[in-house]
Amino acid sequence: DLGRLGWLARDALPVLVRALADGDGKVREAAAHAVGQMGPDALPALTDMLRHDDKYVRRHAVWALGKLGPLARPA
Repeated sequence: DLGRLGWLARDALPVLVRALADGDGKVREAAAHAVGQMGPDALPALTDMLRHDDKYVRRHAVWALGKLGPLARPA
């Protein structure tokens, strides 16, 4: 799971962000989960995820932003 690598997997971030638009809800949720574990580098993607149509993608964004604490203030 790329998310477990955190910021070390940041090169995969663009691919994961594209996967958020996949037609399969399970793919979107898995991508959202991985993005949510990438730390501060994912802040722009997490902010965009807050407006996603899929409630599970939004939920992962909120969870990840909460983990970032004060670093998420710009969101």
